[in-house]
Amino acid sequence: MPLLARRLGWAGPLCPRAPRPQLKRDPLGARTRDLMVRLTLMSVFILTAALSACDQDPFHRAERTIADTVRLMQWEDETTYYLLTPETRDSIGGLIEGTVRRIGWDSSYIVVERHPIVGDSLDWVVIDVHSARVAGPYGTDQFLALPHLPSIPLITPDNAWARVH
Repeated sequence: MPLLARRLGWAGPLCPRAPRPQLKRDPLGARTRDLMVRLTLMSVFILTAALSACDQDPFHRAERTIADTVRLMQWEDETTYYLLTPETRDSIGGLIEGTVRRIGWDSSYIVVERHPIVGDSLDWVVIDVHSARVAGPYGTDQFLALPHLPSIPLITPDNAWARVH
């Protein structure tokens, strides 16, 4: 009878009234909440992995404008530099198909001593500032024979990086 008394809510000397547990209202249910937590954690993980992928610079903070659309890009090691335009941003070696060793510019031309992507030699490339057309590569003797271009002062790419800040 004590079990029946409890169910009916009777109180007596043999059957004290026990407090009834309050039922919690859970509109979503525990399974749905667990699934939501898991999906949220997976979404955060995937978003973090996508944003931290290598070679991603969505705001182009590693680039600085030299002239018009030609930009100097500093690589992740902070010692390697490339020249880019919007058209060559995704190509290997950028606009000059190599890394910048020394660079100089004036209102008409950008002069670059480059290390090509393929090969171990150094050569010279001349870029028309207004059209972003590349001329060269030239050997040192050919470059020195070009009119007025050898008179453009050359600096290291890290000095150019600091100058165009």
